[in-house]
Amino acid sequence: MRSAASAREGLRGAALPIFVVLLMVLGGGTRGAFWANAALQMLSACAIAWCILDTGLPRLSRPARLLLGLFGCLMAVSLLQLVPLPAEIWSQLPGRETLAEDFSLFDEKVRALPLSLAPDDTMFGVFKFLPALAAFFLTSKLNPQRDLRPLCLCVLLTGTASVLLGIAQMLTGREGGFYFFEITNWDQPVGFMANVNHQASLLLMTLPFGAVLVSKLITDPAPGEHRIEFGLMVIGLLASVVSGIMIAGSMTVYGLLIPVILLSFLIGRAKSSGPLTLGTLFSVSLFIAGVALVVSSGPVGLGGLDLSQGTLSRPDTWARTLDAIRATMPFGSGLGSFEWLFPHFEDPSQVTSTFMNHAHNDYLELTLEYGLAGPLLLTGFFAWLVWRVVSIWRAPDTEPVRLQRAASVVLLIVVVHSCVDYPARTAAISGLAGLCLGLMAACSDSPRGLLRSTGALVR
Repeated sequence: MRSAASAREGLRGAALPIFVVLLMVLGGGTRGAFWANAALQMLSACAIAWCILDTGLPRLSRPARLLLGLFGCLMAVSLLQLVPLPAEIWSQLPGRETLAEDFSLFDEKVRALPLSLAPDDTMFGVFKFLPALAAFFLTSKLNPQRDLRPLCLCVLLTGTASVLLGIAQMLTGREGGFYFFEITNWDQPVGFMANVNHQASLLLMTLPFGAVLVSKLITDPAPGEHRIEFGLMVIGLLASVVSGIMIAGSMTVYGLLIPVILLSFLIGRAKSSGPLTLGTLFSVSLFIAGVALVVSSGPVGLGGLDLSQGTLSRPDTWARTLDAIRATMPFGSGLGSFEWLFPHFEDPSQVTSTFMNHAHNDYLELTLEYGLAGPLLLTGFFAWLVWRVVSIWRAPDTEPVRLQRAASVVLLIVVVHSCVDYPARTAAISGLAGLCLGLMAACSDSPRGLLRSTGALVR
């Protein structure tokens, strides 16, 4: 009995770090990553089922239940988009008039059709939510209750591995065999990702986890060689990650880098109880900046930086997406339908072989696909997020609270980057976001409840 119980406890302790590593390694693609995403989705479904069926796991907190309620509404709207509607109703929906006329050109009657203009993509889109939901469940239920170091260290190590892979990709080119995806930014340091901007965003998301490790080193009163060695390793990993961000060349992430570093310093500002002081941290930051500058100015520096706008700039894309939103309001066009619908709003004289697979603004794309339900769900989510951020940053400064503050900084990166790109459409980034939501949801409103729900982290 004891061996079975200890095996269960071991599984509960290792499940989240292992799942996070798999997310970051396999979940970097959107197009052309069918099998990797399918494997992650199947694993995610198993993890969700385990979290629900294992009665030995703690109940979800009130914030977690509220967030799951919002997610349930999102899923309900997504599935309703697949319900066939009578032809008389479907043909009267906004944005369907032209399609109804196309049926008449071929002497065919409009048959019962779903609200979604791309039902197959809508169904696949529903499955894409599974990794983020699994990460949320695993974090909310397991809530790294033994030691926070394995989780933070796994995130930081995997980010560093992605940096090294990106450097190898730049040095060897297409023929080197280091690219994971056929549809990718060739000759750029994408690492485990398919898109170099998403690589930069993923690396930036690892920095707050590194700040939690640094804060633990500052507040840990136990001296010793192992502590110093661990500190040097964390410093080296952070330097590697910042260097990778500089090499990737994402202008949006460049703009976010300084705020994220400042917020990370706030996370680790606890009173020192050993030789690692805040002055040491300042010196370390200078070292990281120096390494980043040296690497970025070297032979592989800024290889991903491309200031060209291409055939269709982001503002042009957003303007045409707004036209599509107006044409399909209030019901939307269906989850995953952007790529199919967007060409109908392009200028035929400017069409080239390059196509837009996303709006490069997830809030506009969500509004297009979900109609009026999109902004309503976003409003509910941001209200929940502000509530949790205020509660966490006002809570007493303890080790578990620092991990939750780091989670809030990571979510800030995703929220801001989603204004000009689609990072959360990848399983790696959406999964890390789900993990951070789980950490924030595990925090109860009272300081006593917070320490009870995550108290084992400080043992």
